[in-house]
Amino acid sequence: MRAAIAEAVTAFDRHDDLRVLVVTGAGRGFCSGADLSGQGEVEKHGPKQWARHRFWWHRPLDETEKPTICALNGVAAGAGLGLALSCDVIVASDAATIAPAFARLGLSPDNGVGQRLVRRTGYAQALKLLLLARTLPAGEALALGIVDDVVPAAEFAHAVSELALGFAAVPMVTAMLTKRLLRDAPSLPRDVELAYEELLLQFASASPDAAAAREAYAERRRRPSTDS
Repeated sequence: MRAAIAEAVTAFDRHDDLRVLVVTGAGRGFCSGADLSGQGEVEKHGPKQWARHRFWWHRPLDETEKPTICALNGVAAGAGLGLALSCDVIVASDAATIAPAFARLGLSPDNGVGQRLVRRTGYAQALKLLLLARTLPAGEALALGIVDDVVPAAEFAHAVSELALGFAAVPMVTAMLTKRLLRDAPSLPRDVELAYEELLLQFASASPDAAAAREAYAERRRRPSTDS
């Protein structure tokens, strides 16, 4: 399943006509994490698998420059939380829960949870969440910054669709360069960040998408107003 997820994201990234990726669960839950019933068995690896760590499958989500949305429709536990946190934006149903259960099982965090959780909540809150291993309802996860929006279950599919369509309507180059800027800028010195903004702006301004967007904006501005 890890390989299938990575392959699906890689395939999405290669197709220019696919603009936004939405990751969601097919059943009542989002992802219950790893099946621990077989943990006593040594995972079989070929030569290619030994060359990379077990959590490599998150990298395609990290590396795509297109927007990614986690539609958190139910419980996200363990590695499922890592999968959710690998997306750019997390929209949760009010029926969703977050279950960072690692400590309860005598395990340390995996699947990128440590890094992504501390970025969203800060060190102290992340430590409390991971050591106490308490299951959080969507509202508490929102208050802590783990998810970005909470939507009533009855409106969930529509809200996710509206967000995805909004992202998809943005010129592709604009979306990709904005994502790159927000991802890279926090680690850059201020002068370098300002120069980086200028460089990306030049790329964006020169794109056909930007020219079309400016033309459409000018058309709307020239059109007589019908407002009363």
